[in-house]
Amino acid sequence: MRGPRSGKHAEPILRVTLDPPCVVVRQAATQRIEVLAPNYKTAPPKLPEFQPCNVLTRQLRSPYESEERDGLTGGVWFEFAIHPQEPGSYAISGLRIVAKYAVDPPATREATLTLPRIAFQTFIPHVASDLPFLAAGSLSIALTINRSSDRLETGNAVTRTVTIGPRACLRCCCRRRNLLS
Repeated sequence: MRGPRSGKHAEPILRVTLDPPCVVVRQAATQRIEVLAPNYKTAPPKLPEFQPCNVLTRQLRSPYESEERDGLTGGVWFEFAIHPQEPGSYAISGLRIVAKYAVDPPATREATLTLPRIAFQTFIPHVASDLPFLAAGSLSIALTINRSSDRLETGNAVTRTVTIGPRACLRCCCRRRNLLS
């Protein structure tokens, strides 16, 4: 699909969104980056890797989709899951994407696009603010009982161990916490 041949005035368009703008610590916000070119891209856009402080990022997908919008054709978007690890305010800014495209084929052009600043907030739910907090889809609980002998008698020992672990969450380093203190 080709767009209009607008020569020197045709520039790619960059759109960036982040949803939702406020998330629970360690749960994901999705950043979507769209690049539309005036005609067609001669190479995939180059996006630098980014890893903000106290945030885990994971690329979800980067499909190519052909569309026409406002006289521009071709679209590539990148989606990232952004998992903040601490409560507070975060911002992603200063990233640059290099887009190569054809304006009047076979002539090509390269444009460097700067992503606008995206800010978001993270929080720990109020009811969990005084507790050790780990965001997870669910928890697993395991109980083991160890006896000092097969036949228990007065004076023998029994050790009961309860292990609680997260399920459906990103792997990350968490320090051990003593829940009894």
